[in-house]
Amino acid sequence: MLLAYAFTIFLYRKLFGIDWEDLRIAYISDEHREFEGKTVQELADQAKMEPLDMYLKLVELSDRKGTI
Repeated sequence: MLLAYAFTIFLYRKLFGIDWEDLRIAYISDEHREFEGKTVQELADQAKMEPLDMYLKLVELSDRKGTI
């Protein structure tokens, strides 16, 4: 499943020219409001993680219901 997410994100990034700095978090969950308003790249840098790993963490935290 993670490989499928990684591949999908790779395609979006290449096809649409969207990068991690462009993906701003609007909502993850009521318990994780600290992510709102930050980009995936900012969050990855703060956590010392790769952006893809941070994105996948956010997907998991949001139970696949988060918005960017």
